[in-house]
Amino acid sequence: GYYDAPSMTVYRVAATRAKQRASVWHVLLAILLAHGLVLLACYVKPATGWPFEWKQWPGVLTSCAFLFLGVAAHGVIQGVTVARRSPAALSHPWNDWVTWANAHEAPLLMSVVTPTLVFFILRFSMPNLGAAPAFFVGYSIDSFTDVLIDRFSQLAAGRAGALLDTLKPKPTAPPAVSNP
Repeated sequence: GYYDAPSMTVYRVAATRAKQRASVWHVLLAILLAHGLVLLACYVKPATGWPFEWKQWPGVLTSCAFLFLGVAAHGVIQGVTVARRSPAALSHPWNDWVTWANAHEAPLLMSVVTPTLVFFILRFSMPNLGAAPAFFVGYSIDSFTDVLIDRFSQLAAGRAGALLDTLKPKPTAPPAVSNP
């Protein structure tokens, strides 16, 4: 682990560089699997009205790639913003991007899963989604997800504090002693 004293944050970081690099490969593999899933959706046609068609696979994959580029653009802008505000070394991805990716592996994987699900939902409502709108949808998805996570974290911290206050044993007053 890594403890950053100024921000009082503990990051879970793998002990070896090879294990840290594995996190990068996990995220890259997740991105490839997401695109493979989109390509598979173009290949199969389970029902009429299916918005993915094999003859359109280059355009569909292009929109999916631009959606992920929008997510990445938001991530870069957010990284710069966080780095300006925080003295924590692991909040600056460019200091050591492999260690940063290892410490933030779960949020990075969620930044792959959520846009993939949204892309599938979006294709049903907008079958002719172009590259530019997909980019802005990706940027917005990542921004919206961050807002939800921040709100949830604040709510959870507040509720946890209230619960701990409720469960904390209350000191009892010692029995009154009378002097005869």
